[in-house]
Amino acid sequence: MRLRRFVAAWGIGAVLLAGCGESKSRVVSNGGEKVFLKVPSTWAAFELATGRSDRLESQYGEDVTLLWQVGLDGSGDDSGDTLELLDRLELHDVDQPVGRVQVYEVVGSFAHKLSLSSAREAIIGIDPLFVGDDIEDPFEIVDFIPRTNGGIHGSRVVFNYRANAELAWQTYDVTTEFDVATGRMYVVSVGCSATCFKENNDRIFDVTNSWTVNK
Repeated sequence: MRLRRFVAAWGIGAVLLAGCGESKSRVVSNGGEKVFLKVPSTWAAFELATGRSDRLESQYGEDVTLLWQVGLDGSGDDSGDTLELLDRLELHDVDQPVGRVQVYEVVGSFAHKLSLSSAREAIIGIDPLFVGDDIEDPFEIVDFIPRTNGGIHGSRVVFNYRANAELAWQTYDVTTEFDVATGRMYVVSVGCSATCFKENNDRIFDVTNSWTVNK
């Protein structure tokens, strides 16, 4: 394994300093799970079905249950048609931000083995910070921030990705957090083409910076 190098690029901190003029936003929340975030009023935010169709549920069986999820779309489209592209890291042609907010119950061996790296790998499919030496590296790390809130541990990583040199770059902002004591894993992922992300980074970072889990 090799630790990913960081690219010299705009980062979370730089945008926080520049992001003084906030756009109008609304709160998306789940009172039972004590979580919320703010999204621009022009974005679509739509609750999605849970159940056994979720990728993690299918992969890990009874150890993982999707309790709540919300789709986000910067174009205002609430059909959710682009969310599958988000899951597959295929947003190179998507020109508006799309995202998911998810709360999982985690138990058993999955919960016992959870770490910062395994949480990222479960959601992204591979940990972009640690790529095997035998893999042609498709990632550029833009920013990485460990996150701790009481018993909640996690990380936030912003990265560029392209499956091969013939495709355009795409950029993702992914937060993964977990609380072993309560058996919860939290995910906030937003992405689009790299050009789109640069044009919308203030809005995207406002959304992901607003993510809050109340203990």
